[in-house]
Amino acid sequence: MRKLALSLLLLIGVSTFAQHEKNDKPDFTPEQEAQLRTKELGLQLDLNDRQMIEVEALELKLAQERASMRAERKEMKTDGLDKPTDDELFEMKNERLDKALQHQEEMKKILTPVQYEKWKALREEHLEKERAAFKEKRQEKMENSK
Repeated sequence: MRKLALSLLLLIGVSTFAQHEKNDKPDFTPEQEAQLRTKELGLQLDLNDRQMIEVEALELKLAQERASMRAERKEMKTDGLDKPTDDELFEMKNERLDKALQHQEEMKKILTPVQYEKWKALREEHLEKERAAFKEKRQEKMENSK
């Protein structure tokens, strides 16, 4: 769950960072995001029908939360509130981690122990790729600003 939380944090951070550059990603609805993510997990973890339904409901909830967070960030930028205070950052990070822990627990209830371990490994692999991509983009940005 912790890794999922970090993955979600990185995904949100990378998507926010990427919006400053070119935005060539498709703009899927939360329902479309949830459906695609569920099918990916179904293929990777060999989920049964019951698990697919439960995972899709969970992924839809997460996709809707991400969409509302994106809308809030966009509104903050249009209002001229670029950077939150340290207390606001703490609260936001704390809330994201709580949600990630909750997501991990819910996935643990849905998946078998073998599927859960594979899910955790897939999540860690995804997190490592996101970290590497973030570092690369950051390095490029620093080189371009010199």
